[in-house]
Amino acid sequence: MDTERFDPWMDDGHSVSLLSDDTTHETSRSGHTLSLDTWRGATSTITEPTPAGHDTEHTFSRRGHGLPLRVFEIGDGQHSHMLVFGEPVQDCLVRIHSRCLYGESLRSDDCDCGPELDKTLDMIQNAGGGVLIYLEQEGRGEGLIAKARGYHYSEQHGADTFTSYEALGYSADARSYTKAAECLHALLTSHGLTKIQLLTNNPAKAGAVRAEGIAVTVVPLRTVPLSARATSYLEAKRRHRQHWIPTDNAPWALESAWAPLQDPVMTTDHGTLVGADVSGELSKPSERNRREIIGMVVLMAILATVVVLVVVGHARAAGTAASGGFVLTLAGTWFARRR
Repeated sequence: MDTERFDPWMDDGHSVSLLSDDTTHETSRSGHTLSLDTWRGATSTITEPTPAGHDTEHTFSRRGHGLPLRVFEIGDGQHSHMLVFGEPVQDCLVRIHSRCLYGESLRSDDCDCGPELDKTLDMIQNAGGGVLIYLEQEGRGEGLIAKARGYHYSEQHGADTFTSYEALGYSADARSYTKAAECLHALLTSHGLTKIQLLTNNPAKAGAVRAEGIAVTVVPLRTVPLSARATSYLEAKRRHRQHWIPTDNAPWALESAWAPLQDPVMTTDHGTLVGADVSGELSKPSERNRREIIGMVVLMAILATVVVLVVVGHARAAGTAASGGFVLTLAGTWFARRR
């Protein structure tokens, strides 16, 4: 049977516009900006069998490395999926990620979604396993058309996309993580596991998982903004949704009480954030390290003095060198005791 192909761009040699002006906006990629139009076409439903369990297991290859991968449909009515790399273990890495066409497929510079997904997969591969729950919640749960309209409004009015969504009658963030958390709980329970490391900067995700009785260690995802718009978006997420945004300074946090940790990982204990130093910077020098540094400074000062004396007084070089050697021996002994 012949199938008629509909081309939205051409009709008997003439250009046809099927889109509304309220979706026209700019998108950036690799430092270049383009005008982008988005339109809604006819809705079609495609039903595919999605078996759960070992009959979906296969090898997933990325950047020259392979991992066993199983795929489960989480049953949220949106065809979202849970991808299990390797075998789940206690404290395994878990990422709950919402779909972003611009950031992941089109590689837009305007958000951190693509870099976050890339970093997640890097960490899972390095760990030899983990879980990625991929939610079909484009445009913060409102869809691609809403996302495009939000960008358009933002460019016209200088507002962030959260404000734009609300001005257009959308929810600032309509995403839900309940089904994802329930599916994750079922997976962990089947393996006798109770704890995970959640790769996220979003406190709502940690809260949803914790509500299922899963012990959560929050591992912030630090990425480098690709553009000024991406930087502004990160700040808007912190301001509107209380996201933790790791930086070179103290990370943004939902709670105000912080306790310094050596480990650059934030952990949660009954909803209270008790971690810090998520930037990965080295902790402050200990008392012992400070003593060693002082000892090195003193030793260098003595060496400099000896060199000056040798240069100035050739005639007394032998005596000076002997004195210097004695002083160096004392300094070395003092330094060794401090260690």
